[in-house]
Formats: sequence, structure tokens, C-alpha cells
Amino acid sequence: MPLADTLLRMAEAPRHYLPKWSHMVMDEATRNLIDKWSMEPEKAQRREEELRFGGIEQRLRGAK
Repeated sequence: MPLADTLLRMAEAPRHYLPKWSHMVMDEATRNLIDKWSMEPEKAQRREEELRFGGIEQRLRGAK
């Protein structure tokens, strides 16, 4: 998943863009991580929750 890593790093300070995703996109990404990349469902769900519920958003806003 080098592309995902690169895109998320570009969203950190100094920010090159602000990532935004819909629930439909996140659902599909999580499903593909499990089905196509053989990621454990729990790990894929944690990744989705981190992205969806503040992990990246908090870092983007500069919160500690």
C-alpha cells in the first residue's frame, strides 16, 4: 500500500492537500484490504476507525 502511505504522508505538515473520503469509499477500501490484500478484518477495521474518527484529522489540525 505504498500509494496510500504516500498520500497520507503528503497530508501531514506541511500539508499538500486535505484528504476527504465518504463512508462509501472507506467501506470499499476496508473491504478491499480484507479481500484483496488479506489483511486481518480487525486490523482493517482499526485502520478505518483511525482514519474516519480523528486519527489523521487530529494530526492534520496539529492536535497532540
